[in-house]
Amino acid sequence: MVALNAGIWLFNVGDGLSPWRPTSAELFAWGANSASAVVQYHEYWRLLSAPVLHAGVVHLLINMTALWVVGRQVCPWLGNGAVLLICGGSALVGSAASLHAASRYAVSVGASGAVFGLVGALLVGLVVRPGLRRAPLLAGLAGMLVLVVALALTGRGGDHAAHAGGLVGGAAMAWLLSGRTRMRSLSALGLLALMVGGLVAGASPGVDHHRTLDAQLALDALQPRREQAERALRADVEAARLGQLSDAELAQAMAQRHIPAFQALVEGLFQVRLRGSLPGVSDLQEHYAIREEMMVMEVGQVRGTLDPGYARQRMAELRQRLQTVRARLDQATAESTPSR
Repeated sequence: MVALNAGIWLFNVGDGLSPWRPTSAELFAWGANSASAVVQYHEYWRLLSAPVLHAGVVHLLINMTALWVVGRQVCPWLGNGAVLLICGGSALVGSAASLHAASRYAVSVGASGAVFGLVGALLVGLVVRPGLRRAPLLAGLAGMLVLVVALALTGRGGDHAAHAGGLVGGAAMAWLLSGRTRMRSLSALGLLALMVGGLVAGASPGVDHHRTLDAQLALDALQPRREQAERALRADVEAARLGQLSDAELAQAMAQRHIPAFQALVEGLFQVRLRGSLPGVSDLQEHYAIREEMMVMEVGQVRGTLDPGYARQRMAELRQRLQTVRARLDQATAESTPSR
């Protein structure tokens, strides 16, 4: 199981996934869990693909260490086949449970559902098998606790619904499989099907990640054009400040290059909004629209095509609007969190 997860992570990184902080869009493209994708678009395969994806090497190392520490305590009791079933089954139950919580709002990845399933199996072992050596099982649980705390200290979001679902699913399957009979194995499979099916059937779609992350990709693609337009305008404004460009030459540069560039950005951001709802995009569009109009006003003043009184009044209004919009954008940036 550790080799499988590590191998998939290496394959992801080799194909271009960030090894440290992959974006939500990258993880979603690889199969991260999402309530809207599963419920609305019927992409049920995400319930199984998400548990073998990880949000960076730290996330992978913590989960794989936990899987190794706890799994080595469960295998001698239940056997490899049963542990494999518990890992896969509890991962599925965890993914299905996440559809009611974290996966409604954010994409979710990681093997923690399987890990907590093994923890549930350990707890069952302490109850139903009096002859089991308690020290190794308790050591496994203590190790798991340390790793959970380590994950919390990294500042990464935890999918607690997936943890709880994995714990309950793993405990239930371990209790049935502890009898080591064919009927109990079939009962474990039946219980797994009921738990996953019931959780999926009762889930409702949340954020439409197909549209939202498609919009995010479009916004990311627009970033180089935004940076280029900003650099070009700053360069000409600085040249005018140093006396290298006259007011007339700066106005001509604005009319011929900068205003069309900002108009294209406003249109590009409008297209992003059509793709999906992203926080801050409407403010960003307004930001560029205001600056475009301010350049139009400056060109008109230099060329004498605008009434000076009206131009001064309108420029004061635009500066006030721009200040308000920038404050909202700064606040949105401060409140945003990195993708898990």
